[in-house]
Amino acid sequence: MAKKFALVVVLLLVAIFVFAGCATEDYTAVPLEGDTSGQVYSNGGLAVIKGDYLYYVNGCPSSNGVENTYGKVEIGAVVRISLFNMNQAMISANPEDVVEANAEIVVPKIIYSENVTQKFLNGIHIFGDRLYYTTPDTTIDREGAAQYTRLAIKSCNLDGTDTMHHYIFDESDYTVAFAEINGVPYACFVQNANLYLLDLTKENVTPQLVKENVSSVMYGEGIAFFINDTDICSYTFGGEVKVVMENPTVDGQPVTDTTFALMNVQDQTLYYSASALIDFGFYKVTVNGDTQKLSNLNPSSYSSYTIMGWNDKFVMIKATDIKLYDPIAKTSPETIKIESSSVTFVAIKDGYIIYTVPDTDDTAVTVTKMAYYDGSQAVITVTSTKTISNWTTIDICGNGEDNYVFFINSVTDLRGFSILAVDIDEHAHEDKVVTKGYVPAA
Repeated sequence: MAKKFALVVVLLLVAIFVFAGCATEDYTAVPLEGDTSGQVYSNGGLAVIKGDYLYYVNGCPSSNGVENTYGKVEIGAVVRISLFNMNQAMISANPEDVVEANAEIVVPKIIYSENVTQKFLNGIHIFGDRLYYTTPDTTIDREGAAQYTRLAIKSCNLDGTDTMHHYIFDESDYTVAFAEINGVPYACFVQNANLYLLDLTKENVTPQLVKENVSSVMYGEGIAFFINDTDICSYTFGGEVKVVMENPTVDGQPVTDTTFALMNVQDQTLYYSASALIDFGFYKVTVNGDTQKLSNLNPSSYSSYTIMGWNDKFVMIKATDIKLYDPIAKTSPETIKIESSSVTFVAIKDGYIIYTVPDTDDTAVTVTKMAYYDGSQAVITVTSTKTISNWTTIDICGNGEDNYVFFINSVTDLRGFSILAVDIDEHAHEDKVVTKGYVPAA
């Protein structure tokens, strides 16, 4: 009897230890005041607009292993500022002071991801009245250490309250696509070559298996295209998998003689290339399987380029040039005039090709430029400030009246990397530090 009693005591002590070791921090928050209603613009990335407020990531810490306890994070957190005060900061000689006086912390956690394959998917998202984000996991293991190498999905109300804990990945480099379909927020990801879906209306959600044996997954807004065996399939989050191209061929040639590659997704359309023994070309296919051949160009002739489709045109990028190709108006791609032989492609967003080149006077300085995809507008020089290469790309955020470019500065302050903004509607395009709590490096 004494042995049984001793065993029960030991088991209770173990349970108490495990419970204490897995405890999480206190997420109690005082609600922020203000009207959080309105339309959402520019979801994802470093910044999102909803109604009268701009929500953005407040810089970047030096690593994902720094302090991430709720309430103790400022650098890397999510802050909000009214569009009026943001405009005041951008025209001020001391924008840091305006931001410090008017910006409020919404999520005092580090926003982070190690996904570098489709960076445009990273960042913060607003669906309904909630803000969704990924952050290093702070669950404590049995040794008392926070498990920062795992990625967690969380959300909260736009006033900072009611944090929900949706899912914890086993690593931090997952490519996660967020979207809202018919009022339901989702997250989609691939693990061990299987496609999964998370319903983010729930806490501690169990992933739903969508499809096994997938590859070359390309995400759009609430949609995924992928290869399954020899078929191209589409999946609208919360719906059913559709085969949109069964055994793709080039003009009827046997599938065994055809190679194809998925390029990118714009809206509900996938762009891809296909090559066979005697024919080839660039194609597009919609989520419903409507296919169109756009060009007879041979993909192998442009194998050194990164190629993306956009509004039935193509952007071709490599280190020495950027080409624009309109297969309806032109028989061959045309080169955008650039003044450098070292071009680094960043992204295509809101119709702009974003790229960097070395400064002509100081090659250590990176110049970021934006060229409109159809060449109808002059190239915009956004900034000559070097940007850090991390989990996010340069982000365009605007509602038509207030339009900004956000990026993470490669120069650190005392606690990490600051966030800068550029008003792209102004001719000067002067970058301003908009980090709340900015502390310049000594």
